[in-house]
Amino acid sequence: MSVPSNAERLVRQKIKDLTPYHPVEAPEHLAARLGMPLDNIVKLDQNENPYGCSLLVQEALASFDRYHHYPDADARRVRQRLGLYCDTNPERVIVGAGSDELIDVLLLTLLDPADEVIVPAPTFGWYRARTELFGGIVREVQRGSEFELPIDTIIDSIHERTKLVFITSPNNPTGNIANAQEIVRLLETGIIVVVDEAYFEFSGKTVLPLTREFDNLIVLRTFSKWAGIAGLRFGYGIFPRFLVDSILKVKSPF
Repeated sequence: MSVPSNAERLVRQKIKDLTPYHPVEAPEHLAARLGMPLDNIVKLDQNENPYGCSLLVQEALASFDRYHHYPDADARRVRQRLGLYCDTNPERVIVGAGSDELIDVLLLTLLDPADEVIVPAPTFGWYRARTELFGGIVREVQRGSEFELPIDTIIDSIHERTKLVFITSPNNPTGNIANAQEIVRLLETGIIVVVDEAYFEFSGKTVLPLTREFDNLIVLRTFSKWAGIAGLRFGYGIFPRFLVDSILKVKSPF
């Protein structure tokens, strides 16, 4: 079936102008393009666990017999377990299809058109791509010569349209760890601070205890890296209580 010649006009101009987030080439495609066996490809560009997941994960997946049913929309059991793992109230835990989904629903919940998001660069490109998709403006600040956080510059960049700042700790791709004092300074400004701790289990450094003191701190984590289950898309976050109900209105129940 041919597409009417004027159908392209129906695509939103915002999408036409958007700079996309480009995922890396899949190993099987790379192997085919290079004419190499797949087993000869060593993939390092997304920090996936090269050893795979625990055998216990494989056994659990193999023995589960309810894939034909939708899961519990409230994810009660896993939120209880994560509450224990993180020593936090499980009612503050939200799980998602990777932390990527949680970034999306957070931006959809908070951003009005032309609201600003501060992103210290270089860092994970998803923050910019999704902020722009949802109508926000990215205010990028450059990290220092050692890729340290430019705390004073971030604070100076905050104004009435600033909604949140993304901090990755350890940072992707530089590995810098944000210390608690730096995060406290940002929290004291009143904007929402999102600390993406995708690599927490490798560093052992976390700002999660600050969620008990500040109601504008969000901590995101994932099972994609350390647990070796990137393909299962399992992320979670610890959110302020005032945001949980709003975010659950936006997020798909499954």
